[in-house]
Amino acid sequence: MELNDILKTAAPFMDQQTFADTVGVSKRVVSDYISKGYLPSISLSNGATASKRTFVNCVALREFLAQSGQEWVQQSLGAA
Repeated sequence: MELNDILKTAAPFMDQQTFADTVGVSKRVVSDYISKGYLPSISLSNGATASKRTFVNCVALREFLAQSGQEWVQQSLGAA
């Protein structure tokens, strides 16, 4: 299954572990790619605490893929 197909049904934001499992890489790779700016992300809080969790922004990633194609993501993430 192609990443575009996966993202069509994905929630707007996906936690890092779920995204890693979906594309077949480690969570560490996803974290590194977020910190390097290769994957769009958003930090959200549940409101009860000051801590935030960082999620992959699937909406922004879909927009990027629509404009730039899937080749970069396949090469960078190793997704098939």
